[in-house]
Amino acid sequence: MRTAFRILLVVVIVGGAFAIYRLLFRSNGGSGTVVSTYKVARGRIEQTVQGTGGLESATSAAIASKVAGTYAEPLVTEGQQVEADQLLMRIANDEIDTAVNLKETEVDRLKKQLEDISKPVDERSDVKKAKASLDRAQNDYDTLKRKLDDEVAKGAASSLSPRDLEKLRTDVDFAARDLELATDAYEDTRKSVTDADKREAQEKVTQAEAELKRLREEAAGREVRSPIKGTVLKVLVEPEGLKVDPDKEYPKDTPLFVVADLSSLFVRGWIYQSDAALLDGDRINKPNAPEADRVKARVQLSSQGRVLDGWVTYLSLTPTESASGVRQYEVKITFPAPPQGVTDGLQVSFEIVVERLDDALVLPVKYVELVGPSAFVQKLEGGRPVRTEVRLGISDNNSYQVLDGLNEGDVIRWETVSR
Repeated sequence: MRTAFRILLVVVIVGGAFAIYRLLFRSNGGSGTVVSTYKVARGRIEQTVQGTGGLESATSAAIASKVAGTYAEPLVTEGQQVEADQLLMRIANDEIDTAVNLKETEVDRLKKQLEDISKPVDERSDVKKAKASLDRAQNDYDTLKRKLDDEVAKGAASSLSPRDLEKLRTDVDFAARDLELATDAYEDTRKSVTDADKREAQEKVTQAEAELKRLREEAAGREVRSPIKGTVLKVLVEPEGLKVDPDKEYPKDTPLFVVADLSSLFVRGWIYQSDAALLDGDRINKPNAPEADRVKARVQLSSQGRVLDGWVTYLSLTPTESASGVRQYEVKITFPAPPQGVTDGLQVSFEIVVERLDDALVLPVKYVELVGPSAFVQKLEGGRPVRTEVRLGISDNNSYQVLDGLNEGDVIRWETVSR
C-alpha cells in the first residue's frame, strides 16, 4: 500500500514540474522560448561616460643632485612625511669648499680696493704712501742742505775736507733730484684714479660677488632638501649600494627622491571624442563654479575596490590622437577632500555623470528592440503582445529613459529562444 502511494506521489510531482515547464517554455523542436515581463515604473537613471587615467599630484617634486660628490645615507624612507626645506641627504665635495674660500678672499680684496679708491684723494692709501715718500725725500734734502749750508758758512773753520765737502754737495744734488721725483710721483698718484677706474672696480666687485653667490648656492646644494611639504614617494639611491662603495662619486643631476603633496591629488584621464561631445566644456572649464554647477564623477580604484567622488574641473578643447590613431580628450577630476590611502601614479577608471534623472520612466535595455533610429517594445494589451514604438531619452548601461509611447504601469513582454 505504501509503495503504491509513493509511486503516485512521484507521478504527481513529475507531472507538476512538467506543467510548470510547459508554462515557461513552448516546445519548438527541442528548443524553448524564455518569457519574462516588466511593469514600467519610475526610478533613477544616469547617463555617464567612461574613461581611464591615473592619479597625479598637483604639487610634486623630482629631486636631483645639484652637485657631484659622494653620498651619505638618505635620512628619509619611502612613505615618510616631510616638511618643506627638510634635509633629505648630504653630499660631500671638498672642491666646492676650496672654491668658495678662494672667491671669498678675492671679494674681500676687491671690496677693499673699491673702498680705498672711493675715499677722498688725501685719504687713499696709495696717495698716503706717495705722500710719505715725498715727506722722506723732503726731509732728506732739508737735512743735507742745512748741513751743507752750515759747512759753507764756517769757511776755513769747516770740519770737512774739500773732498768731503764736495761729496756733500753731490749728496744734496741727488736729494734734490729725489725730492723732485717724489713730488712728481705724489702729484701723479693724486690724479691716478678716475671715475672710469671707480666704475671698473665696482664692476669687478659685482662680478666676483655674483660668482661667489653661485658657488655658495652650489655648496648649499650639498644638502639635499625637500622643496615642498609632502610624502616621499621614491628614494632612488639605494642605501645598501652606498655602504658597498662609500667612496663612489655620483655626477650632478643624479635623480635622488620624488616627493608629492598627496593632499593635492587629482585624476588626469582620457575619454573618447564621441563621449566628449556629450559634455558641456564651458560649464566644466568655468573657474570657481559653484558646487551645484560642477559635473560629478566617480573614480574607481580597482586595486582597492573603492570608489571616490569627485568633480570634473577640466575638459580639453582639442583632441589628442593616440598612438593607435584614436582621438581622445583630456579631462581632470578633482576631489572635494584629499583622498586617503592612495598615492601618486595609481591607475584608475572613472565615469562622468552627463545627466541624472531621479523620477523617470525606466525600461531595462533587454526589453527594447532597436531598428535604426527607432525603438520598439512588446506591450501587453488584453494579454497579447503588441509591437509598440517608443521614444527614448538618456540611457545607462542597464536602462533607458522612456519619453513617449508608454505609461507608468504598462507591462512589457520579452522573450528569447533557449536551447
